[in-house]
Amino acid sequence: LAAAAAAVYHRRAEMLQRKQAELERFVTRALTGGSLPQDAVVCRVAIGDPADEILRAASSHACDLIVMGTQGLDGADKWFMGSTVEHVLRRATVPVLALPKGRGRTAAPFGRVVAPVDLGRGWTRDVSAAASLARWLETELTLVHVIPPTPLVPWLRTRDAALDRRRVAAVRAVLERATAALTRNLKTKCKVVIGKPADAIAAEAATGAACLVVMALRGEHGFLGRRRGSIAYSVLTRAVAPVFAL
Repeated sequence: LAAAAAAVYHRRAEMLQRKQAELERFVTRALTGGSLPQDAVVCRVAIGDPADEILRAASSHACDLIVMGTQGLDGADKWFMGSTVEHVLRRATVPVLALPKGRGRTAAPFGRVVAPVDLGRGWTRDVSAAASLARWLETELTLVHVIPPTPLVPWLRTRDAALDRRRVAAVRAVLERATAALTRNLKTKCKVVIGKPADAIAAEAATGAACLVVMALRGEHGFLGRRRGSIAYSVLTRAVAPVFAL
C-alpha cells in the first residue's frame, strides 16, 4: 500500500508539473505583443473541483476581480455537467467578469453599459456602481427594469395591451425620477419591459452597440428572487455580451 500511494503521489506531481509548464507556455504566447509584462502574471495549477479551486485561488491571492470564460452550458448539458461559472457567481465574494462563448480579443469595445435595476433593496447602490463604470468607460448607460407578466383570466386578455402600457409608463416614470440624481451628467436611458428577466436583459444587450451587462449579486436569492447568479448565467448562455457581476 505504501508503494502504491507513493506511485500515485509521484504521478500526481508529474502531472502538475506538466500542466504548469503547459500553462506558462500558453500565457507567454498570449501576452506576446501586449502591454502586460509576463512577470506580472502568476500561473497556478490545481487539482479539484474547478469552482472551489478558482475561489480558493482568488482568496489566497487577495484578488479584486475574477475573470472567466464560459461555454454557455444550458438544458441537459448543464444538468449533467454543471456550470463552473454559475457556481462561482453564486459564491464569489469579489466581482466577477464573465465572458460569453465566442467573444474574443478582437471584439468591439463597449459602446454602452446595460444595467438591470430591481427597485427594491439596494437599488441605489446598484445604479451608482453602474453609473460609475459607465463614466469610467466613457460610454452611455441603459437602465432596464423588468416587470413579470401578470396572468389574467381569459375574459380580461383583450385588455392586456392597454394594461401593459399603463404599467410600463408608470414604472418608467418612477425609474426616471429615482435615478435622475445618481446618473447626473451621464447619458442615460431608462427602459421598462414586461417579460422574463434573463430574456429581457439578453434582448436589450443584443440590441444596438456592443455592451457590458452590469448586474448585482447579493443575498441568497439575488435579482428578482431567483437563486444568486442564475440570471447572470442565463444571460451568458445566450452569448450576447460579457456580464460584470458585482
